[in-house]
Amino acid sequence: MKLDLFFANNPVFTIKDLKNFLGFDCKKSSTLSNLLQYHQKHGHILLIRRGLYAVIPKEAQGFKNFIDPYLVANKLSEDSVLAYQTALALHGKNNTISNLFYYLTRTRKKKDFEFQGNIYRAVSIPSPLIEIEIGIVSINRLGLNIYLTSLERTFVDVLDRPYLCLSWEEICRSIDSIEYMDLDAILKYTSLLHKCTTAAVVGFFLEMHKEKWHVSLAHLDKLQKICPKKPFYLKRAMKGPRKLIHKWNLIVPQSFLDKNWEEPHEDI
Repeated sequence: MKLDLFFANNPVFTIKDLKNFLGFDCKKSSTLSNLLQYHQKHGHILLIRRGLYAVIPKEAQGFKNFIDPYLVANKLSEDSVLAYQTALALHGKNNTISNLFYYLTRTRKKKDFEFQGNIYRAVSIPSPLIEIEIGIVSINRLGLNIYLTSLERTFVDVLDRPYLCLSWEEICRSIDSIEYMDLDAILKYTSLLHKCTTAAVVGFFLEMHKEKWHVSLAHLDKLQKICPKKPFYLKRAMKGPRKLIHKWNLIVPQSFLDKNWEEPHEDI
């Protein structure tokens, strides 16, 4: 009965989670191994990869791909934080279906992990933030707390590393769907990255939505002070006419200004 309670509350779990739950009831590793083998054999749990398991609900027995991929990504590292396009989706700001899930971790570079048709990719934390925890929130999903970047941090992150989203069209559509953000949190996080180009891109998008998000001149001025001194391309490979936004020293496609997303999709 005690283990039934654990399975009910932990749809995806690590061996460490199980050890912590059982405590002194499971002193020997052989006992734990036998316990896991028993429940695997009887179809109660499924091995995802070494040390990581999923509970098979009775109603899911016989079905494939019943495991929530966000729960898997959350357990792939002890410090996993779901980010970029994965965080956008969890915030309800990305409707594009993707089988690629990103998570931040301090652990040394890991290889992509594939399970049930989904790819899980570890992403390094930006070097200025390795010793800082900022812009991380938790939500309850299917009974488990999972960690992800806040909407404000995600907004900055996808502009800082746009190649961790499917396309610029996806990024722009996601940003357009945002109703409200904490602007002070955006400025604080952007300044911690110490990247003048990212500050310019963030400033450009804030200015594009200044009425909707109530962006003040003071907010924009703080970002403008740390902008690059020379013009740079938002995306050099993008086709079509472009325009230099002098305020941000940023060269952007005209389609961004017109909010015209009919151009062909291009890989980033």
